[in-house]
Amino acid sequence: MYSRSHSCTPSFLSFPPLLFFCETDDMYMLALPNFTIFAQELRNGRKQILKSLQLRQYREVLALDIMKKELKDTRIPNRFHVLDVMGLKASVKVVPSTRGYLLKWIGIKNDDYDS
Repeated sequence: MYSRSHSCTPSFLSFPPLLFFCETDDMYMLALPNFTIFAQELRNGRKQILKSLQLRQYREVLALDIMKKELKDTRIPNRFHVLDVMGLKASVKVVPSTRGYLLKWIGIKNDDYDS
């Protein structure tokens, strides 16, 4: 957005969901309003998906099946939650299959997920 050659004359820049505060020429502070609500809903969806993986007989499920399932306590789309869980390399292994991606619980305890 700004390079070091530009001087930071405005002390406050606002873009609809983000707030940037100009501290010095080299440093900016970023504020995300209502980020805690988003983080709680993301965490709730992640917990539900991982718990359902743990309760399965073989501890694996197709990503498409999770996308069809309705998650409680979250307004974030299921596709976003599935992609989030696919990024947890320490807890979930993603295996491509003929019907889509298969998520396998590999059982490593992670700080990203509180059970």
